[in-house]
This record gives sequence, structure tokens and C-alpha cells, in this order.
Amino acid sequence: MKVSELEIGMMLEPAGDSEIFLVIPAWGSAQKIPYTTVRCANLKTHSYKERITQRSAMYLGRRKDVHVDKRDMGWSDRYLLIGEMVTAVDPSAWRRMKEIK
Repeated sequence: MKVSELEIGMMLEPAGDSEIFLVIPAWGSAQKIPYTTVRCANLKTHSYKERITQRSAMYLGRRKDVHVDKRDMGWSDRYLLIGEMVTAVDPSAWRRMKEIK
């Protein structure tokens, strides 16, 4: 998916049938907001203590749209709503997402 095609409120899903959104919890003082990536569903993710997996998410917009301070999440500028959680997006994950029609 091209990031330039995103619109606030757009529903997204992983591009592959065997892929999921994986939410990585915030750790330490470097980041205070969890982030989302796309992984293969059958990949062992037991190393993550608190993993959250989903097949759909809603695009919330950029940092300024969701009022996130750069000190809380410095490396991601785009955010998703997964379940009831606002998460940053791993920039490399965009190529593995598509819009839900």
C-alpha cells in the first residue's frame, strides 16, 4: 500500500491471508506508545510477553492528528487503532497492508 493513499478512518488489513497485525508493547523510556508490524500468523511470537494480534485496523492519521508528542514515539509518524489501542506503525509494514473493501 502506498502511504500517500491513506485517508483517516480507512480500514486496513494485512495483505497476505496468513498474516496478522502484531502489536509490540512499549518498552523502557525510549518509547511510550506500542507499535504495530505485520507478521506471519504461524510465526512463533511467544517471545513477546503481551502480544496482541488482529486482522483489521483503522488508520487514525499522523502524529499531529492523534496528538502524540515526538518524545513519546520518535520514529513513527502514522498511527492505527487496533482494538481499543492507539499504536504507531512500523514504516516497513506499510508494504504488507491493504485497504478493506
